[in-house]
Amino acid sequence: MAIHLQFTNGQMSIPENSIPGQAQSVSRGNRAPAATVIHHFVVPYKQDDGSSVAAAIVPFHAAFGSGVIKRIVAWCIDAPSGGGSEEITVDLQKGDADVPTAFATVLSAAISITDSQSDMEQVAGTVSDDEYDAGDVFQLVITAAGSGGTQGEGLGVSVFFQEHSEND
Repeated sequence: MAIHLQFTNGQMSIPENSIPGQAQSVSRGNRAPAATVIHHFVVPYKQDDGSSVAAAIVPFHAAFGSGVIKRIVAWCIDAPSGGGSEEITVDLQKGDADVPTAFATVLSAAISITDSQSDMEQVAGTVSDDEYDAGDVFQLVITAAGSGGTQGEGLGVSVFFQEHSEND
């Protein structure tokens, strides 16, 4: 749903029934409760172009509120090439707030980038466990393996989150 807002003299007008339980205008003294706000944002990760993608386990995001993982994509500026067995995998894993040292994948399978991809071709992952709670943490697990060709360079990953505010 898209909401078209109008700003006039320091006041924002909001279409009727857009924010449940809230007055239809928001000014400095009349704020919308944070619980009604959903934050949509992208968390990026990159390895620089010019050298082969390196294996890594990377702390990635700490959730401030409950939310949903909407999408994940990965790409290489220079994809693996040369017909060898080079492969880069990207896995997004969640650590539950109650057991933060036990990480588990949220994807049905790790994203795989091989010489079948073009340079800068985005490869989408399939999110199988999309919900998370405040306090959950995420990590990226990146592997780079293979021989007989040229490994990819310049890895990029973007994860699209939709998160509720837990504080008012």
